[in-house]
Amino acid sequence: VLKAPFDGVVVSTFVDSFEDVLAKQPVVRLLDPERVEMTLSVPESLIGYARFVDRIAVQFDALPGVEVEATIKEVGREASVATRTYPVTIEMTQPDQGEILPGMAGKAKVISKLPDSARETGIEIPLTALFTLTGSDSSYVWVIDEASMSLKRQEVQPGMMSRYGVLIREGIAPGDWVVTAGVHSLEEGRKV
Repeated sequence: VLKAPFDGVVVSTFVDSFEDVLAKQPVVRLLDPERVEMTLSVPESLIGYARFVDRIAVQFDALPGVEVEATIKEVGREASVATRTYPVTIEMTQPDQGEILPGMAGKAKVISKLPDSARETGIEIPLTALFTLTGSDSSYVWVIDEASMSLKRQEVQPGMMSRYGVLIREGIAPGDWVVTAGVHSLEEGRKV
C-alpha cells in the first residue's frame, strides 16, 4: 500500500507489477494538478530583492491573454556554476480559463517595491576604481585634476553595489574624471 501526502495524478510508473523494490526506490511519479510550480533563473545582481516582491504574474504560451497570480515558494541558496543565476521556485493554482500542464512554457512578470531604506542614489563607478591604503578603513579613488593634469587621491564614501559597479555617496561630483584601472600602481601628483 502506497500513501501520498496529497491527491494527485500518476504520470510515470518506474516498476512493474510483482517486481521487488528496495527502500526509498522510486515507484511512481505523482503530480498535484491543482498546484503548479515554475522555476525562474534570477541573476545574482537581482536575487537580493526577492524579499521585496509584491506581485508575480505568469503568462503561459498555451493560454494567451491569461495572467496567473503566483507566489514565491522557495529561493535557492546556491548559484548555478554555468549561468551564475539562482533558482527561485514560484507556485500558483490552476486558472479558471484553462489548464496548465507540466512542461508548458511561460513568462513571469515580477513587480517589487523597494522600501525607502533600500533605495540609494549616487554616482556609479566601476568597482576597480576603488582602493584602500594599508592600515586604513577608508576608500579612495584617483581623480584627475584637469587644470594640472595630475592625480589626486580623493576619499569617498561607497554605498550599495550596483549592476555595473558601486554607488559613491560622497567624495566625487558629476563630471569628475576618475581612474578606473591600475589604481594600485599610481601615486599622488603623477602627471597623466
